[in-house]
Amino acid sequence: MKYAQISFPASVFLLFSLFLNNLANAQWQKVSSLNVGTTGKIVSHGQAILLYGSQSGPRLHRSTNNGDSWEEISGGLPGAASDIFSFNGTLYAVYLSTVYTSTNLGETWTPLSSVTVTGNGALIGMAADGATLFAFSNRKSVFRSTNNGSNWNEYIINDPGSFTMVDFCAVGNRFAATVTGGSTVSGAWISEDGGTNWTRKNPTTAASNIYAHNNIVYGLTFGGGVFRMESGSSNWTESNNGMPDNGQFVIPYSVTSRANELYVYYIQLVSNRTGVLVSTTNGQSWTQLDSTGFPPANAAGTSRRLAANATHMFFYNYATTAAGGVYRAVLSPSAVEYTGEQAVPDEFVLHQNYPNPFNPATTIRFSVPATNLPVRLRVFDVLGREMAEIVNERLEAGTYQATFYARNIASGNYFYRLEIDGRVQTRLMTLVK
Repeated sequence: MKYAQISFPASVFLLFSLFLNNLANAQWQKVSSLNVGTTGKIVSHGQAILLYGSQSGPRLHRSTNNGDSWEEISGGLPGAASDIFSFNGTLYAVYLSTVYTSTNLGETWTPLSSVTVTGNGALIGMAADGATLFAFSNRKSVFRSTNNGSNWNEYIINDPGSFTMVDFCAVGNRFAATVTGGSTVSGAWISEDGGTNWTRKNPTTAASNIYAHNNIVYGLTFGGGVFRMESGSSNWTESNNGMPDNGQFVIPYSVTSRANELYVYYIQLVSNRTGVLVSTTNGQSWTQLDSTGFPPANAAGTSRRLAANATHMFFYNYATTAAGGVYRAVLSPSAVEYTGEQAVPDEFVLHQNYPNPFNPATTIRFSVPATNLPVRLRVFDVLGREMAEIVNERLEAGTYQATFYARNIASGNYFYRLEIDGRVQTRLMTLVK
């Protein structure tokens, strides 16, 4: 899912500023008691939120109304998927050595391709960097695809030690993985040449998970908070400003992003303090979201996962108590700015995006001619598949602009469609990476 930066006319700027004045004002609401087991995960894809895991067999639940209601669609799963991943408008899943895709929001799954994991392992997760898709294993193998998963090339961490890969991400030719297997091998492994050669390189505290955002690799540690490795540097920098006790005893369990915002769910050892932190400065500083309604830290909760779409944050908390289930918080847009345009438009207009061609972001301007109209702005590929929903809300009369971030979408032509109170306009834009 991609996200919007919406600019409001003066007549409604104050109203929206008061209503959406701070990301940190999000409050949590439990929306479901669903239990998908200790390995459960949650993912956002288009208009859908998917909750999956293994609880008395494979489980997959879907919500298309931001968690208000859920339906079980487990029957279409090939097995207990290790990972379900949203990429280029398609849902992917990995199970054993096979990659599956779904084009109907998880209803049914079709085998796409299979790999052979050196060391007789299995695929456990997926990642993406621009138009490049990755799948990684529970051995030493990482697989790279440049054609949406139809074919794969294998890259192996070239160390004779015995270990298991836990997590993986990539930024260009920088591949990063975290592994477990003893004090001499555990932690972060980095390749600067696209997976050919690897070096064990940990932050001050060994990294247990890894994540890429805005061309920066983030290392999540067990008890030492977050570290980052920026593009052009091979060193880890501590990124704990604003965290409880500057990251001391902080375990970041789960991370997700929304446009330029980075979110981390954490637990602080000893104090059992918990919650979600947000950074809009690429990890240089953090702010705690309002924890009202958020579940307490629970030692039994081995699965604690975040997902975000354009308007909401979701948290799956596995617990053996009533605190288990799915929680939701409403998020404000990433920025609200006044454009300076005072005139109220007299017609419904969708302008050409700029820049065009673009990479990775472009601005879309549109005009709303009357007050309190339902507005929906979406992006589709040339086959008619929805790639992103940028705006879906009622807006006052005025001229707006929304920024479309084309992450995990391949180069090509795309249509963006504006729907206002039953009227539709469509334009073409080109992404070049």
